[in-house]
Parts: sequence; C-alpha cells; structure tokens
Amino acid sequence: MMSYRLILPSIEIKEQFIDYVNEWKDEVMVPSSCDLRGKSFEKWLKQNIAYRYEAYVPSFMVSATTFLLVNDNNYIIGAIDFRHRLNDSLRMLGGHIGYGIRPSKRGQGYAKIMLKMLLDLIKQKGYQRVMISCLKSNEPSRRTILSQGGFLENEIVYKDEVYQRFWIYL
Repeated sequence: MMSYRLILPSIEIKEQFIDYVNEWKDEVMVPSSCDLRGKSFEKWLKQNIAYRYEAYVPSFMVSATTFLLVNDNNYIIGAIDFRHRLNDSLRMLGGHIGYGIRPSKRGQGYAKIMLKMLLDLIKQKGYQRVMISCLKSNEPSRRTILSQGGFLENEIVYKDEVYQRFWIYL
C-alpha cells in the first residue's frame, strides 16, 4: 500500500518538481508560490527557503512554508503553503493555507490527506486555529475544508466572485 508524506522542497526533487509544474500547463498554479514561470528551479528554491523567515519577505507578504505531498517514489501529488501569520489582505481572503493538487490526481482525496497532514503538523507547533478560504464555486475545496472541521465564518465578494472564509480549530 502506498504511503504519503509532506516534504520541504529541496534540490534533490528538482526533476520531480519541474514535472509537477509542467503538468499545470496554462492553468493558474495553486499555491502560486510553486509557480516556476520565469525562474530557474534553483532561484525559486532559494527564494522559497528564504521566505520561510519574516526578515526575507517583502513588506506586503508574510513568511510561509511550502510543503509537497509525495508518495513512496517521491512523486509530487500536490503542494500546500502554510502562512505563519495573517496580514490584512490574508485575513480578508486567502488565510493561513493555500493548496493545489496536480491536474491528473484531482478528485482522488489527496487534498484531504495533505490538509490533514499539515494541520497535524502545525498543531504540534502550537497553532490553535487557522483561516482558509476558497471560491464558493470550488465545491471540491469546500468539501476538503469541511472534512477537516472547517466552519464557515462568512462570504466575501471580491472582483465579482464569492469567496467563503472558514476557520479550523486544531
């Protein structure tokens, strides 16, 4: 039986990561922190590592850690960002967590696996609750959030789209 784990990006997974990114083709990459377009993997990795620390992020951003969901063969199934705190923008939309599953693996429960693993990890770090949002029209993401105990706080209209804001207590 295949097992899964969250790993931090590293030079050792360069080929797998490029394959992962290429599968997205022209889709908007989620989380956007994994978008390599216009960057070498090495430049992206250096920035990704630096952005884990508040001192290295631009003033309009917050520090965040990107994890990759991989199987036993280090095949990358998805990516999930944990933003260490909320600024005004993230408090309105976005929240602490953003995630995406590679197109060929969607609809197979991997987002639930990945979100649960991240929630377990950040609970161990002392976090007590996290905010997460999704488009109201994104039923799979809404179900994923609800599966991990998310409760709807409210809905916000932004650029003619309705977003739902959820809190998950750890």
